[in-house]
Amino acid sequence: MPTARRRKVILDTDPGVDDALAILLALRSPELDVVGITTICGNVPVGQATENLFRILSLVDPPRGLLIGQGAAAPLRRPLETATHVHGADGLGDLDQFTNQSGQPRYPRPVVPGRLPSAVETWERCMRTHGPDLTLITLGPLTNLAQALQRSAVVAKGFRSIIAM
Repeated sequence: MPTARRRKVILDTDPGVDDALAILLALRSPELDVVGITTICGNVPVGQATENLFRILSLVDPPRGLLIGQGAAAPLRRPLETATHVHGADGLGDLDQFTNQSGQPRYPRPVVPGRLPSAVETWERCMRTHGPDLTLITLGPLTNLAQALQRSAVVAKGFRSIIAM
């Protein structure tokens, strides 16, 4: 029996506890081929969201060639309101408080590149690499998508589909 073709997807996320699980499930899904992940402010500020993404990726063997981008640091028309009161100061249940028996951090802080492309730049690169058969799955606020539409409707129209949580 032939295997179904895996759907190429980009995840746009503000990794708190909920998105961490969604990222891990997507990366292990036999139906999805995650080719890009971009971060957005939401549950936590975008810098923390990006650190959380790298922390999550450090727990698994991410796909080769996975493109990462960092998106909007603030909503377009209002101040940022995070959900750290729900997800913890780091968005992941305050992982830094957990240590192993030797007192070392159980979940060490990841190395995050100094400069990442923007979310829209990452999406455009994925489109050039993988063609028009991409699906964008948004797990957080839609600010990156709004910025893409403001920049050029061609970017948003370049997706096969857009799925919003």
